Amino acid sequence: MDDLKKTAPFSDEVTQKLSSKLSDIATKEKENEIEKKATALGLSYINLEKFPISQEALKLISQDQAEALQTICFLFTGEEIRLGSINPNNPQVSNLAKELGDNHHARIKVYMISENSWQLAYKIYQKIPTIIHLEGINITEEALSKFDEKITNFDALQSLVQETSLTESINLIIAAGMKFLASDIHIEAEENDVKVRFRIDGTLYNALSMPKEANEKINSRIKLLASLKLNTGGKPQDGRFTISLTKDKVDVRVSIIPSAYGESIVMRLLRASSAGLQFDELGLKGKAYNDLQKQMSKPNGMLIATGPTGSGKTTTLYAILNKLNRPETKIITLEDPIEYKLAGIIQSQVENKPHTDAKSEIEKSTRYTFARGLRALLRQDPDVVMVGEIRDLETADVAINAALTGHLMLSTMHTNSAAATIPRLLAMGVQSFLLAPALDAIIGQRLVRRLCT
Repeated sequence: MDDLKKTAPFSDEVTQKLSSKLSDIATKEKENEIEKKATALGLSYINLEKFPISQEALKLISQDQAEALQTICFLFTGEEIRLGSINPNNPQVSNLAKELGDNHHARIKVYMISENSWQLAYKIYQKIPTIIHLEGINITEEALSKFDEKITNFDALQSLVQETSLTESINLIIAAGMKFLASDIHIEAEENDVKVRFRIDGTLYNALSMPKEANEKINSRIKLLASLKLNTGGKPQDGRFTISLTKDKVDVRVSIIPSAYGESIVMRLLRASSAGLQFDELGLKGKAYNDLQKQMSKPNGMLIATGPTGSGKTTTLYAILNKLNRPETKIITLEDPIEYKLAGIIQSQVENKPHTDAKSEIEKSTRYTFARGLRALLRQDPDVVMVGEIRDLETADVAINAALTGHLMLSTMHTNSAAATIPRLLAMGVQSFLLAPALDAIIGQRLVRRLCT
């Protein structure tokens, strides 16, 4: 009987789980109370616990002002501003809302939020450096050049990163990527550390390893650079930033996805000098060179570059555009995104981000897609048109009709060979009798390492 009276003590893990569950219940009850209070006062309510707050929204209100008024800006689209406040009826909050609306010519709405929502949103300020109020956060040429002579190989890079601060380490990684002519920089969170790898001439190399605890700070710094949401860790994000150099400009395209041990980041380095590559420098030889030169000199028809991601399709099309770029020729491109800026050519960027919420149906129907953009573009009286990629039947139909009505149409498709492009277009639903008169040439492309010039 004595044994039955004895009770085993809770383990620390069970205690923590129980405490966490009780805390969640208390938080939920508090949120319900605030929601009822907001309804009674005729106010809107929102729970910011999982709301992705962007830095553009957050920096509309200074940290001191946000703390004083217990008010946060959680959404800024350019046309709309949304504020969350513990006390929305405070006259100072109303004055702030009116001031923001007037200054940004935007519709404004104030929501009541709980103490928990306020604390979660306010913590994001801690992740933003004090220079956030400046116009953008730039990586300067001076910051990169200080490492140039010290980066001789990957071992030297590993030693250098151990001696530098977090902000400096990001500069160091990008400087090294540019020094080694990397096309992509991969920052991968693993179980015990963070691996940094460079793709050089198509092959990935392990460049350096960083402590696991540096992962979150690295992610926050890169998200700031690319103007991404800081408190969104479970969803993919895409952004970009530009590094301006004396003799070149580098656009950095950033892709972030969640992974088992953190977030995986890939930065693609796009050098503006690559867009200046001339047609004769592409490496095409013999019959391929002569055939392509003949086809691109035609006044109409379609040229399609095919091949896997990273095989240089866009670079080839830009080299063709450089060759065709003359004062008497009107050239317009439709891209997602614009990879390189070209002088004398009109470049337009489409908007292909998916809208998932119900309110976005109108936005979805008016989105600036390849097909919709191409129709508008053809009313601009172009001679040469480049569409970044043919992805669907609608775009393919408009592109083929453009090629048949007096325009030279350039585009890319993701197929493994030139021959596979025909069945791919047919599978999309393109009418077979249109392909023969529309297609001038299909380029099946790969990159080959050049051992010497």
